[in-house]
Formats: sequence, C-alpha cells, structure tokens
Amino acid sequence: MPGGARPKRRAYYFEKDWEDFVRRKTGLPAIRLIASGAGSPNPAVDVVVSGTDFPNLWQVKERAELPKWLFDPLRRVTAVAVRQPRGQWFVVMEAQDLIDYCRLPKEA
Repeated sequence: MPGGARPKRRAYYFEKDWEDFVRRKTGLPAIRLIASGAGSPNPAVDVVVSGTDFPNLWQVKERAELPKWLFDPLRRVTAVAVRQPRGQWFVVMEAQDLIDYCRLPKEA
C-alpha cells in the first residue's frame, strides 16, 4: 500500500472539502477530526456532522474511478440500493439529494 506525505495530504484535502460542502449546504457544524483515523476511538470516522436529521459520522474517500455499475444509474434515478446476498442494505445517492431529503418537513 503506498504511503507517505502526498497521499495523506490528498486525503486531508478531500476530507476538508466534504466538511466545507456539508457546512455550506446545510449550515450544520461539520468538523474534520484532527489526525482522522489515527488514535481515534473510531478510526473510520473522518468528519463529524452535528444535526438530528443528517448522518453524523462520515468516512471520506475519493477514487480515480468509481464502479460504473453502481454510479451510472444515478443519472436516471434518485438513489441506488445495493446489498450482498443476505447482507444489509446500503444506499448510494448524490450528496445534494441527501441534503434536500434531510430538509424535507417530517410528518408527525
């Protein structure tokens, strides 16, 4: 696995970009954890977002190429639900769609 300063710097910028995006779009406090992943009780957490209607623990990744079978449908649908056989469900959607959903009035 390649390491060194350059990948760490790149990861830092991706994490900061997500933190800034969430803060700008939602107005919620988003904080990139210092030394995210290192010495933390939950090393998978890169960014924490405070808010009751928004997911609060985030791991941030960027890849040069994303699996087309998973992301191509997002041009035609709102979200993609995926799971392994008998596994738990995961949802992939555009970040702005997630933010819009979280802003919807909740039914009582």
